[in-house]
Amino acid sequence: MHVAVVAISDRNSSKLRSVAGAFVSTFKALGHDAELFFNADARVSLFDFVVVCSEPKGLGSDIGMSLSRQLSQSPGLGGKRTMAVMLRYGFAPNKSLQKLMALLEKEGLRIVQSQLIGSASQVSSAVRGAPLERP
Repeated sequence: MHVAVVAISDRNSSKLRSVAGAFVSTFKALGHDAELFFNADARVSLFDFVVVCSEPKGLGSDIGMSLSRQLSQSPGLGGKRTMAVMLRYGFAPNKSLQKLMALLEKEGLRIVQSQLIGSASQVSSAVRGAPLERP
């Protein structure tokens, strides 16, 4: 299975990069072809499954505008099976995850799983639970 891991946020912290890298390495360890993107360009539409990783902009639930801008400019993402991943940060991580899911659905992506991740060590269990089978 070809998996694209897209990591975009307004903060762009080292924690986000670490978690996104852990997703790629875990997918590869399971025998999948995975690639990491820090912007949603046209190549993402060529993959079978997309993991979108983001983080809140501040301590609240606001996720910023970077991801929205990137997804709206990326062609061919409509209907892609997607896993929404929000880093656990701030006072309302569940609300941040809901906002991320709403944004992805607005752009036409099909969310098949969503996950709050606190650190790179939690990535393995999230990947093992990902519904990667082709429809």
